[in-house]
Amino acid sequence: MPDPAQLIHLLKLIDDDSPSVRAQLAKQFASYGLQLEEHLARLPEPPTTPQRKVLQALLEDHARVQLRAQWGGWFQIEDDKARLEAALSLLAEFQTGLTYPVKLKNLLDSLATAFRKATPQGDELALAEFLFKEQGLRGERSDYYNPLNSNLVYVIREKRGIPISLVMIYILVARRVELSVEGFSFPGHFLACTRHQGEPMLIDCFEGGRAVSLRDVVKLENGSGEVEMTDDWHATPEVMIARVLRNLHRAYEGVHEPQNAAFVLELLGELEADASARSETRKANRKSLKDEEIVWSDAFTDPPAFAPGQLVRHRRYGYRGVVVEYNLSCQADDGWYQHNRTQPDRNQAWYHVLVHDSAQMTYAAQTNLEADDSRQSVNHPLIDKFFAPFKDGRYERNGVPWPGI
Repeated sequence: MPDPAQLIHLLKLIDDDSPSVRAQLAKQFASYGLQLEEHLARLPEPPTTPQRKVLQALLEDHARVQLRAQWGGWFQIEDDKARLEAALSLLAEFQTGLTYPVKLKNLLDSLATAFRKATPQGDELALAEFLFKEQGLRGERSDYYNPLNSNLVYVIREKRGIPISLVMIYILVARRVELSVEGFSFPGHFLACTRHQGEPMLIDCFEGGRAVSLRDVVKLENGSGEVEMTDDWHATPEVMIARVLRNLHRAYEGVHEPQNAAFVLELLGELEADASARSETRKANRKSLKDEEIVWSDAFTDPPAFAPGQLVRHRRYGYRGVVVEYNLSCQADDGWYQHNRTQPDRNQAWYHVLVHDSAQMTYAAQTNLEADDSRQSVNHPLIDKFFAPFKDGRYERNGVPWPGI
């Protein structure tokens, strides 16, 4: 184990521009591994902010190795919000762990504590007001494509970020104060989704936490506002992190950091591979159930009535769409389920549906759906991603795994 006392002497050399000296420094600092920050914090004179920035740059290669080794761990976390926070914490440590020696968890805890102290009974809208008005978190406009705008530690410290970063802060602070906020994804924008007086509501965190209608967002995206909002949809942590990684890839390319651009694509590939493996496992389980002719127990009172590619219609809301994937029981977390107005039985098949004439994806229970016999194709931007061409009144599912990341 390297001697922590040597860090004082290593820091004195950190401004040396000699390539050989910098290479040796990087090697020496990297030898402290995950304990480096802890040792630095205990020094009589911890490194200054400029020194930390140099140190972060010196250890870039080491940071990639560390993140790669830790990356797959968050895939296994069961709770949606905990899984999201774990991934974002790893990305923040990679980008600025030495420049900003503070944990994402501590910053989120601090915001949650301050909110409850200021507004003990505040709801989701009060939290949006607190974060995006009182705390001053806002959309970054002048430096939108800075890679650090995807780093929640940086966003909270600097009080500015891109839409998805601000939404994720809202989601994770809400979790700490027992409020329910989800992510709502469009190709060109990212919003938060919550409820107010029992009705779904979209929140634009980039625009100061203002409430917006789904109709306005859809009209902005595809020129049509003819769509109804349902209760069945939210962006999973995997979809959000995949979007973050794609944003980072574009941002790193924009600032001419090809190594980091390639690296985040590798992380995205691992995420997609995990999603694919889980999808194949679900398919194998379904095949096993079919091959062994298992008798359905009380846990699954009815077998799935609809298959991927089949046209369906929502009994209550009237929208029509196509099934892209299903689960044998509801896989959404309890917070999402409790805020679903109808709250159908979780122990039945639930379906991911691409909604006709919109950019919307819903998650609907079998009892809320019926077969759509119109034999009419579905107009949705993700149709070509998940299906072969429409034929004889239905779609043929391709091999692209769900979720759509």
